[in-house]
Amino acid sequence: MSQAGLSAAAWWVTLLVLGTLCSVTALGVTGSAYLLGDRATAPLQAARTWLVGHNNLVMGLLLLMLGAGQLGTALGSL
Repeated sequence: MSQAGLSAAAWWVTLLVLGTLCSVTALGVTGSAYLLGDRATAPLQAARTWLVGHNNLVMGLLLLMLGAGQLGTALGSL
């Protein structure tokens, strides 16, 4: 963002949008637990169980995406 030459207002708007997008997952889980109360326990526990059981897959996909981004950056600089 610092190299894009944005004005101060555009920089803050960009920062706000990125911050909101990055916190959607945590806000969604917290909001559903708060709004649904005990009814949210079963779906959240099912999601947790799946994530724990498929941890290797999730981490592999995360590392694959990070590696693809690094590769794209490296090839773009050639």
